[in-house]
Amino acid sequence: ALGGDNAEDVSFSEQLTAVKGNVPISQEQLQDLAQARAVATKEYLVNELGLSADRAVINQVGALLEEENTYSGVELELDT
Repeated sequence: ALGGDNAEDVSFSEQLTAVKGNVPISQEQLQDLAQARAVATKEYLVNELGLSADRAVINQVGALLEEENTYSGVELELDT
């Protein structure tokens, strides 16, 4: 169990810590996930919302993945 008999008794942070400690995830897997997330976001913006493909640029994701980075999501920038 993740620290209690009732899942509602365990905070998200505690669940995350338990999973991190028990499920090995390599840096390469994190990079693959980040790349897949970026591609899916670009596909949505271009195919569903009609954004020009040359305006949806995917930056290199490897350098952004660091141990102390706790953000999980997609970061978008808007050039004017």
